[in-house]
Amino acid sequence: MVNIIGTAGNDKLKGGGDADNIFGDPFTTGDLWGVREVGGALDSGIGGSDTLIGRDGPDGLIGDAWEIAGSGLGGNDLLNGGGGFDLLYGDAIEIRGSGRGGNDTLKGNAGNDQLRGDAGAMYANARGGDDSLLGGGGNDELYGDAGSMNHNSRGGNDTLIGGSGDFDFLRGDAGVMNDNASGGNDRLSGGNGTDWIYGDAEFMYDNTQGGDDTLIGGNGDDLLFGDGGGMYGNAIGGDDRIVGGQGHDELWGDASTMSPSAVGGRDVFVFDNGSGLDFIRDFEVGKDKIDVSGYGYHSIAELTLEDSEGGVIIDLDATAADANEVVLVNVFEVFAGDFIFA
Repeated sequence: MVNIIGTAGNDKLKGGGDADNIFGDPFTTGDLWGVREVGGALDSGIGGSDTLIGRDGPDGLIGDAWEIAGSGLGGNDLLNGGGGFDLLYGDAIEIRGSGRGGNDTLKGNAGNDQLRGDAGAMYANARGGDDSLLGGGGNDELYGDAGSMNHNSRGGNDTLIGGSGDFDFLRGDAGVMNDNASGGNDRLSGGNGTDWIYGDAEFMYDNTQGGDDTLIGGNGDDLLFGDGGGMYGNAIGGDDRIVGGQGHDELWGDASTMSPSAVGGRDVFVFDNGSGLDFIRDFEVGKDKIDVSGYGYHSIAELTLEDSEGGVIIDLDATAADANEVVLVNVFEVFAGDFIFA
């Protein structure tokens, strides 16, 4: 294993063919990976705008420091995992105080990778940068900001693309959001394969708030959650745009599980030609919208609506085959105002 620590400037750091740990800047204090500890936390000033390349082997890449705290600011870094199983952190393992992440670009490339745009965890008044994450090949996990967001932390406006893997997990902000954390306005695209996409976090607790996100499933049979898998406490969802893409997709504008005090947003579900057989699991009549303009419909009178025991079926191509249909689960009446037409 090779451990590489950059300077305070703008560095280009390359690993070897084995497992590498690479820090973009000389702030490794607190490290648990066996890297020599130097520099303390990045608690003031700005990290360099570095390029980190892992190459082959399982690598750990951290754009700036083990910990960003105080008024420290991460640089605008480029992290490229290369082959193998890689862990990429755009800025730090932890961001605390009023620390902020930079606007980073993370590329997993080949292998099953985990990409976190800013940190493993964010605390206090930490802020995430506006990051771009690309999973590449393999089955990847992408977090726009952090594994967990706590206290008053805020997510950036991130772009996540799953890539060509068979099975990707995309979380626009975090795996878990607690306390008063809030998500950014993110854009998430699954790409090929079966993808699970959460606009904000897999789980939202307490007084957390989701951003106004755009989710695109792409090809394959996908699960899309506009805000989270579960919204608990007083969690509030954002106003999201959900595009299932092709395949058999399961869509939630807010979350699959919500506590009685959680509040969903005003979401738009978008369907274009060849959208496949899709299920909307939490459509709210009079609040959410269904955009069928991509099929060229101009009024509700032109739509083919069918009743079923499970809910209204919208037959988008008006054929006997269940090729391009939308099932509104547990919804038994819709109105013209629930649609967006061409």
